[in-house]
Amino acid sequence: VTIPSVKGKSSADAKSTLEDKGFNVKITEQYSDTVEKGKVISQSPSANSSLTKSSTVTIYVSKGIQPVTVPNVVGKSSSAASSSLSKVGLKVKTQEEYSTSVAKGNVIKQSPSANASVYKGDTITITVSKGKEPTTVPDVVGKTSASAQSAITSADLNVKVVEAYSDSVASGTVIKQSPSGNSSAGKGDTVTITVSKGKEPLKVPNVVGKSSSSAQNTITSMGLKISVVQEYSSTVASGNVIKQSPAANTSVYKGDTITITVSKGKEPTTVPNVVGKTSSNAQSSIKTAGLNVSVVQSYSDTVANG
Repeated sequence: VTIPSVKGKSSADAKSTLEDKGFNVKITEQYSDTVEKGKVISQSPSANSSLTKSSTVTIYVSKGIQPVTVPNVVGKSSSAASSSLSKVGLKVKTQEEYSTSVAKGNVIKQSPSANASVYKGDTITITVSKGKEPTTVPDVVGKTSASAQSAITSADLNVKVVEAYSDSVASGTVIKQSPSGNSSAGKGDTVTITVSKGKEPLKVPNVVGKSSSSAQNTITSMGLKISVVQEYSSTVASGNVIKQSPAANTSVYKGDTITITVSKGKEPTTVPNVVGKTSSNAQSSIKTAGLNVSVVQSYSDTVANG
């Protein structure tokens, strides 16, 4: 008996046609990208060949397009993602957008999502990062810390604040920034600003008892100014520091002035002539002149006692 062609017929029609010719029918299902679900893709033996009645003819019926599980391509490079999708028979549509978190050229998201069930030939849309969106870094040098931070965050940038002493920039004001103002950066990048803590406080050194030159060197080497006052001293050697102001260990700032009082030695005086005076009057005259008195007694044939 000649086997009729049933290719393209529905499964039911094909089975009926073959059974009418006296054949047994075996149905095998398989996926097909081209033949509609439920229609015969092929048959075996082929059409127009001869076969005895009651023999079996196998018809291969389409289950439609084979479903595919969408692979996860998020985080992959655009080329790697496209390759993964193409390997399972899927088409790829690519779109781009900026991202602060995903490196340029890598996949941010996909649609349909990973593990979704689709069919061969379906299109998967991948969104690829263009990197961080460019923005201009505001110039904040000379601004207050609060104002600078506001300007930077308004430009979609992050801020890192570092503090440092400054002899010239007021406390709370931005000394410098990195990257510099008006340069280009990516949104989400960090701008570091250095904010002044004002002048650095210093502890006044103790220079009392030092020579004037040594004291001045010690003070000026710390960035402090010096004022020198001189006065007589009966206890401190000439050229040495008697006292200082502010006192040692006081907190001051660079550029402040320290006054040191330097000894001119003992104040000169004229020794009074007390020869012939009584001991008490002589001692009084000497003490009045700011001098100390040492009394030694001896016998005399010409000077009255006392």
